[in-house]
Amino acid sequence: MSDKKFTTPSGSVSNPAAAADFEGAQRFDKVLVGSLGVYYRDGFKIKYIPYSVLERAFIRVQEVNGRMCCGKAVFHYFRLVFVVGGKEWGDV
Repeated sequence: MSDKKFTTPSGSVSNPAAAADFEGAQRFDKVLVGSLGVYYRDGFKIKYIPYSVLERAFIRVQEVNGRMCCGKAVFHYFRLVFVVGGKEWGDV
């Protein structure tokens, strides 16, 4: 197993336990859920939020009004938001 670096709310870490948990985590679309925390990719970085610092996770629904050739439409898209330290830290 290669040495993986993770970006956490408190900085960058290289944790062998988190790397093993990342490899065995269950994938839900863009998010991987392990026994130690939640993982997702943000560009070239792998973000890791340990359950001990995760305060809240919720789904944000945003509407986008669109004009198309056949009329108007409203599109909904969903984002998974993680709250750490009272601030939104992840928006997947």
